[in-house]
Amino acid sequence: MGAGAKAEWEPKPSRSQIHVGAEAKKPNGSQRHKAELEPKPKSRMGAKAKKSSWALCRELSQEAHRELSQEARRELSQEARRELSQEARRELSQEARRELSQEARRELSQEARRELSQEARRELSQEPCRELSQEPCRELSQEAHRELSQ
Repeated sequence: MGAGAKAEWEPKPSRSQIHVGAEAKKPNGSQRHKAELEPKPKSRMGAKAKKSSWALCRELSQEAHRELSQEARRELSQEARRELSQEARRELSQEARRELSQEARRELSQEARRELSQEARRELSQEPCRELSQEPCRELSQEAHRELSQ
């Protein structure tokens, strides 16, 4: 009988354990006030709320990062577009100048040739040139050609 009684025996709680247990079960006025000041243990809902607040912070941070990235990309793309357009304008203007100058030279040279040839024809068609030998006409033609090429 003694052996069976020992197997069922549990140690008695100490006075401090009883006191702590009593505090938890029956708070008096000062303990109630103290409990109001101290943070209450968080329930599972509080943990979820905490997680969701962290998730919200993370989302806000990511959103801010995306907005900053988009803004930075916009600024960079605008700057790149400005630089590209300036470069393109420079290249286009250089190309246009080349083409215009070539076209102008062609037109001027054609116009000059026409004028010189008309001038040469007028001078050659005059009576004194006919009377002279072919040499002065050739010289006049060469002179007209030199003026044209200048």
